[in-house]
Amino acid sequence: MKSNGRRIVAAVLISTGTLALSGCRTTGEGKFDINKLAFWKSDVTVEEEAEAERKAEEAEKARIKEEIRLKVLAELKAENEAKKAKADKTESVEELKERMRLEIIAEMKAEEKAKLEAKLLGEKLEKEKAEELKRKEEDKKKREFSDLSKEEQAAVRRLSEKFAKNFIESVDDEDYDDFIKDMAPSLVKNLNKKKFNYFVTQVKKAKGEFGRFSYLGELKTGVFVTLVYKVESKKEKGEKVIVEESLLRLALAKLDGKYMIWSFSLD
Repeated sequence: MKSNGRRIVAAVLISTGTLALSGCRTTGEGKFDINKLAFWKSDVTVEEEAEAERKAEEAEKARIKEEIRLKVLAELKAENEAKKAKADKTESVEELKERMRLEIIAEMKAEEKAKLEAKLLGEKLEKEKAEELKRKEEDKKKREFSDLSKEEQAAVRRLSEKFAKNFIESVDDEDYDDFIKDMAPSLVKNLNKKKFNYFVTQVKKAKGEFGRFSYLGELKTGVFVTLVYKVESKKEKGEKVIVEESLLRLALAKLDGKYMIWSFSLD
């Protein structure tokens, strides 16, 4: 919301894990441009973490599959070499041919056996993969806000209101520990105390002290629900007291069965 031609935005996005302040460095050095955006972003999204885990599982299963095949071939080769060592050096040409024929047949059977075992293992791993993907999809659907009952959605809104109140009060009180207590670990990782202090300084400089806030609505995106609040603030300018209204957005999602703040923005 514009006021006296100035605007401050403090937004936290989830898509990357870096922090950047337009118009200044993250250390707080340099001139702060109140008309530019300030972003805090958590490292990864819930879906990105799940995709990384899935790829790691696939790589491990492929490694196990190849390891079993090579082990079977190595064992059979060792058996054949042991038989050769015991063979009679005076065996006839016909006996030698027969032994070599049998060895070739044995190697072919061993190769077929290894291929069959690898195929069966691959089918098993593919089945497990499909079942795991299905389980994750069902779990994701259960976590989506739009699939919650009306009572569950109301409970999330009540919880978000507490988060919003704590957000405003912790900024006013400059209390870092209270500010991060409801936030996801990946968001806290990128919001150390130094960055929080710089954020508070810029917000107070632009907005002054916060006052009342009220719920405006919500936006649903997959497992996330972003709740929007109107926040009043007062700032003294000479003998005048300037009253402004800002928008506070809190994006919530579940982590280990508990709703937490994954991103926020204030403008």
